[in-house]
Amino acid sequence: MGGRGSSSGIGGGVAAFDIDMGGGSRSHFVVRNGKTYRETGDAVNMSASQLIKNAKKQGYDVTTYNASQQKERESKRKEDRKKADKFLNEQWYKAGPKPKKGMKGH
Repeated sequence: MGGRGSSSGIGGGVAAFDIDMGGGSRSHFVVRNGKTYRETGDAVNMSASQLIKNAKKQGYDVTTYNASQQKERESKRKEDRKKADKFLNEQWYKAGPKPKKGMKGH
């Protein structure tokens, strides 16, 4: 164990951040095990601090989240996805004739 800095879990640090580039363009990033990923899961070859620094230098708005805030955001996102999935499944089922082999046959 031991060590210093964000990799040892000391100081909280940034667990996620959003970069708002204006005009409806927004990028979401997550930090896991000291590596930065887009919310889609693609790795980014730059540290979170460097990305944030560059974004601020360009004049973009940056919103950071600590671990507990990110956990809350993720649970809300999962809840929203469940609702959307249920709604889309119901609409898909209603759109066509009754399937002969359950949902697969639709």
